[in-house]
Amino acid sequence: ARMQGCRTCIAAGYGALSRAPQAIPADRLIWILDGYAEAHSAAGKVTHISQGESLVLAGGVPVRLVFPQLTIYLSVEAEG
Repeated sequence: ARMQGCRTCIAAGYGALSRAPQAIPADRLIWILDGYAEAHSAAGKVTHISQGESLVLAGGVPVRLVFPQLTIYLSVEAEG
């Protein structure tokens, strides 16, 4: 779906979405609906988020998303 200034979708993730941290093109909110995820920064910091929690990823900042189990999440990404 789209709303003014952003794009939203409900997605499922499993495993690592990349081998190394990659820059996110635009600001993004990840809200875990079921399961949990890890966000790995280029500096090696790991942020854990689980069901009901959210994380804002800043555009241009390298991050690697890892889903240790099948996870359903809402993604809201800024457009523009």
